[in-house]
Amino acid sequence: VITGSMVAFGPSIYGFVVGMFVLEDREQGVLAAYRTSPLSVRGYLLYRGATAYVLSVLATLPALLVIGLVEVPLTVLVGSAMVGALGGPIIAFVFATLASNSIEGIALSKLVNLIVLGPVVVVALVPEPLQFAAGVLPTYWPVKAVVAGVAGDPFWALFLLGGLSVHLLGIAVLGRWFASRAD
Repeated sequence: VITGSMVAFGPSIYGFVVGMFVLEDREQGVLAAYRTSPLSVRGYLLYRGATAYVLSVLATLPALLVIGLVEVPLTVLVGSAMVGALGGPIIAFVFATLASNSIEGIALSKLVNLIVLGPVVVVALVPEPLQFAAGVLPTYWPVKAVVAGVAGDPFWALFLLGGLSVHLLGIAVLGRWFASRAD
């Protein structure tokens, strides 16, 4: 479970950083300038989301490789890192969508940290039929995939598929919401 938590922890850090950059750009009036540029708000959002994703993968994959608490099969390791890294853009978009300024972003970060690490506690302590209720939170799925993959559960790939679906849905909803507020 501790190794699985690394899949959620790294992207939350980069999501916070990129989300704060978006809030800073909003406060400085940069987003208003993008409305008239060829990049557009959607292009800006794609750029920031891709930045959070790439940084999350680049940080999470090596961290999982060197943590060494348990041996994680390579396919589980790479798949979980790639799906878990989608949490970076989600967190960045949560900040961009829900916070009006950097001060609100910092306050929001406390709640986001609880939501990001909550599924780790659920995977560790809640019996399996009930723990699927935490599946509405995107970080549940890659953490569950790591734990299942290490235990030899053949369904670990299905957990990643569930995580991919929940992450992409979250990115789409938050991205549209942010773009509608920025236009």
